[in-house]
Amino acid sequence: NFQNAIRILENIQNKSGDDPELLSLLAEGYSGAGDVKGNPFRPNLGDLSQGLDLHRKSLATLVKVKNPDGKVKADILEEHRTIAGLLLSSGDLNEAEQHARIAVTMATELAKHEHGTRSVKALGNAREVLARILLTRERWDEALEVYQQITAADQEMVKADPKDMQALGYLAMDYVQIGHIFNSQKKYSEALEYYSKGLAIDQKILSLDPKNDVVGYGVSI
Repeated sequence: NFQNAIRILENIQNKSGDDPELLSLLAEGYSGAGDVKGNPFRPNLGDLSQGLDLHRKSLATLVKVKNPDGKVKADILEEHRTIAGLLLSSGDLNEAEQHARIAVTMATELAKHEHGTRSVKALGNAREVLARILLTRERWDEALEVYQQITAADQEMVKADPKDMQALGYLAMDYVQIGHIFNSQKKYSEALEYYSKGLAIDQKILSLDPKNDVVGYGVSI
């Protein structure tokens, strides 16, 4: 099981010092166990406290790697994002925001040097958790700015492939979320504008995929 595997890796690492490969394996073990125990972004056993502890150990292990390569940097980024999500779930919004902002900064740097789906997805995911934290803190203008950045990136994905169902779905959700922000600020005309944009995209998705029950339900409402 995970605990036995982690104990073995810890024993090896204690004897071999700061070997980058072993540190990465140990961090992967912590992270995998943390995902099973509690990860807000995927199915888990619901033990968010232990999940948080394991992901903290993964991050602490990864930052020991000297001269980290791109994979290690991407793993560090993901740990910051996951920890931010766990802290958001537990209500520790100050530290959650700190980790989310680190994730966004790292993802922005990754996107500068790596052009592709992985970097775009990493930046979008990091921005998404930061936006959720800002929404929870009712910092509407800051949340709006982040969602506008997310929307701009999703618009580019749709522009590249107008029939990309996933990208269209993300863009529809972006517009609806911006509508929610405006609605919370009592800016009802702006809210209606963005709700309408989201609905229009949902209708486009239905025209491309009439059997899409999730979108169909939302449009019917």
